[in-house]
Amino acid sequence: MQKAVLAHRNSGVLLAFNLTKVLCMFWALILAQFASTRGGYGQIISQYVETESGTSPKGIEIWNNTEDTLRFASYPLSVWKGTNGADPRLDFILEEGSLAPTRVLVIGTSDMEASAANHGATFYEENFTFNGDDALVIQYGDSTTDVFGTPGEDPGVAWSGPGVSTNNVNLGLKFGIQRGDVDGWEDPSIRFEVVSSSPSEEVETSGLTHLGLAPATRKALENTGQWHLLSIPKGGASLSEIADDVLIQGIPGSPYSAHNPNVFMYDKQGKWSVPTTLDVPIGEGLGLALYHFGELGNTGDVSTVLDVSAPELNTDVGVALNNSGLSAFTLVGNPFASYYNLSSIELNQGSLQQAVHIWDPIESTYESVMQSSDFVLSPWQAFWVETADTLADSLYFPKEGRSYLSGFSGQEKVRESRRELKFSLRSDLTLDKALTIYFNTEASYDWDRYDASKVVPTTHWLGILGIEKESRLKSVESLPMDIDKPVLLPLKLITNVYDEPFTLEWKGVETLPMNLSIVFIDYETGGRIDLFSNEYYQFTIKQHSSAQFSLVAPKDSESHRFALMLQNNADISTSMEDSSTPDAELGGVVSLEPNYPNPFNPSTTIHYRVSKATHVQLKVFDAIGRLVRVLENGFHEPGEYQTEWNASREASGVFYLQLISQEGVLTQKMLLLK
Repeated sequence: MQKAVLAHRNSGVLLAFNLTKVLCMFWALILAQFASTRGGYGQIISQYVETESGTSPKGIEIWNNTEDTLRFASYPLSVWKGTNGADPRLDFILEEGSLAPTRVLVIGTSDMEASAANHGATFYEENFTFNGDDALVIQYGDSTTDVFGTPGEDPGVAWSGPGVSTNNVNLGLKFGIQRGDVDGWEDPSIRFEVVSSSPSEEVETSGLTHLGLAPATRKALENTGQWHLLSIPKGGASLSEIADDVLIQGIPGSPYSAHNPNVFMYDKQGKWSVPTTLDVPIGEGLGLALYHFGELGNTGDVSTVLDVSAPELNTDVGVALNNSGLSAFTLVGNPFASYYNLSSIELNQGSLQQAVHIWDPIESTYESVMQSSDFVLSPWQAFWVETADTLADSLYFPKEGRSYLSGFSGQEKVRESRRELKFSLRSDLTLDKALTIYFNTEASYDWDRYDASKVVPTTHWLGILGIEKESRLKSVESLPMDIDKPVLLPLKLITNVYDEPFTLEWKGVETLPMNLSIVFIDYETGGRIDLFSNEYYQFTIKQHSSAQFSLVAPKDSESHRFALMLQNNADISTSMEDSSTPDAELGGVVSLEPNYPNPFNPSTTIHYRVSKATHVQLKVFDAIGRLVRVLENGFHEPGEYQTEWNASREASGVFYLQLISQEGVLTQKMLLLK
């Protein structure tokens, strides 16, 4: 929570004159003395919360509906309150920090902070005491930008209009309103709609609905020199909707029609195409790719704000899918100027692959998200869907899927119940949120609807990594929840970055069962990395080596560079019990002797030999295959090694000692008797 400078409420504050009721007709003239072109009526009350119980929550959300960053050290943001028809007095002032274009900040009682933080909004604490009959005035510097209610008027309990009251309510700004109202109003329904009539209950349960989310009429493109995937939230939209905001070229009617185009659509035949004119309808629920040079007339590194002004769609939206074949991609998008639950999407027939691909323009990479998750699409957000069969010809966005949330809806317990392992490939020059291994009770070892093909980035890429399987490059590999056989996943790396370090990172191992063994294999170096014991792996592609590897699983370990090996530890222990003989060996490279003593209590000593430099892991599992301890994990020079395991914290029973090297796995049975 950030601190704010609070005003002293005394008679010397501007506009604190003891005006009488008869002079209230001059309120507009008094406000006019603050007016300047700097604010442009852009700092709007976009949400208003007045509790129905006690003294909190109470607060407001302020929306920067301009194309400039607000800098409060230069032009303070202030809130003035007129109590029960009295003249407005300074109630709050903010003289530090900033607010970027199209963003919001929240000012209010402390119980509103979590709701604001859930959507990434900056929060400032102020114990507001306004009620439904109190007017509010917003100023930026000396410019009045918005007025809530009518200063100088006492409406009794609240201002009210058709279905909307300012008392005991959570109000949100209506779609399409883009300027503040400096004259004030008596009918709140002109500008606001009811989000909830029980703010205090919202705070105690899921949080204040919509608080911290900017109105969806605008979209900020903050970085030039980047590709963006967009969906214009308007019925019958065309490029002319945004051509007045952003530089568009290569299309008849655009300022630079003779230049190479920077806008593309993905047609039903699975090909990129250029719109023929600025006025060609894009189609509700379809996306487009836009390369952002900058705003019209300015190619500098400044924010470009796109906007639409038509009423929001209020019907179900259908989208025709790419019918060029099996596993065909279609670029679709949220058609509504509201947030939208991804799981609400429906098909008329057939099915889609469950993973959709979301583009991150800042990091220039795709990330896969499951439709069955609690992910919520933002307004203006486009994404890729992939057909799972030839029957799928159209999908639908039911209007009931609209939401006041964004990102993941905060249902962390639901998210944690999913088992998925996510990998990212990065270097100093590139990032690829490369692939996901997804565990599901309905998944199989073969291609199924929980798998997903790799989407090659729209922008210039320097390194991508995918799973090689069934002649496909995959970004998602789905596997049964409890695998019952070893699974080898060969990996394909495509890059033109040489002699520079790459880092492969993974997260999500904490969601996986402990009886699962996952090893990353580097056949070129001999590295075998246990994913449960490590968080990343670094490697380099040499200039003379091939950066592309076979699309099919190899017959020998030398025909591709990387792979992932997954296996059930219980199966490993059962199948390897025969190796627990004296001096068990693998290819003469490593050997494992029986531990001594055995049975033991509480310590036993393990001897093993390495005849060639290699990476070695030494692990202990219990009788049902759960990992108990990692005793060794690192590169070993040739020689004899000895380590001790103290099992004083373990209960009596059978344990398995597992020695892992690039040659394979050796297992010994141990018995702890207490």
